[in-house]
Order: sequence, then C-alpha cells, then structure tokens
Amino acid sequence: MENSKAVSTLMVTDRSPRETGRDNVKFPYRKVVGALGLMNLMIATRPDISYVVGVVSRSLENPTAEDVSQVKIILRYQNDTENLGIVYCPDRNSSALEEFSDAHQGGDVDTRRSTTGSVCKYAGGTISWLSQ
Repeated sequence: MENSKAVSTLMVTDRSPRETGRDNVKFPYRKVVGALGLMNLMIATRPDISYVVGVVSRSLENPTAEDVSQVKIILRYQNDTENLGIVYCPDRNSSALEEFSDAHQGGDVDTRRSTTGSVCKYAGGTISWLSQ
C-alpha cells in the first residue's frame, strides 16, 4: 500500500446492513487491524483514526470484501497524513483543559448500537482520546 493513491477521507459512510453470508477474503485483515497494526497506531499516536478503527474491528472474525476495502482506505489515508502530528503550544491558554465529546445514537447499521467519543486537549494538543 506504500505507493497507493492518497485519500483525504477515512471512511465510506454510505453502507447498507451486512449480509449474513461472508466472503472468503485473502487479506491479512486481523493482522493489519489488530494489536500490531491500526489499533496500536490509534492508541499510541493517531486519535483521528479511532472511530473508523473501532468500526473495522467489529468484523475481525470474518471480514467481507467491503471490510477489506475500508481497511485499505485507512491505510491510504495514513500514507497521505504520515507527516501530521499532535502539536502542543505552551503559550496557548496552557492553564485550561479542554474536553469535547459526541455520540452517534444507533449508528451501527447492523446492530443499531451507539458510538460515543471524547477528546481531551491541553495546550492545544490532544492528550487523551476515546471512541467506543
């Protein structure tokens, strides 16, 4: 995926409910998404991919071709944004702690479960994030 075309958006949002039958996909899905792949990247340095990694993690057991396509979009996004990072500005209201949160009620088209997320910032830079 190193030489793939870069993308500026992380996720395909127009998705229909998942079919009950699964595709037999030849892609190291669990390895790419799991603890040594995107999850590790999300936990350590990339709050911007937290939500979408949570979404693709729902199908670790038996991914479809659509799931694999979504993971490839994330990898292409990573190629496009590898030079971005978290920046802390000590002169930017450094005595204030900022917290933002949001929820998507019933957003999973398969299970109708909700997703919530929060970001905590200090000195203009993210110090903690969560999406579940």
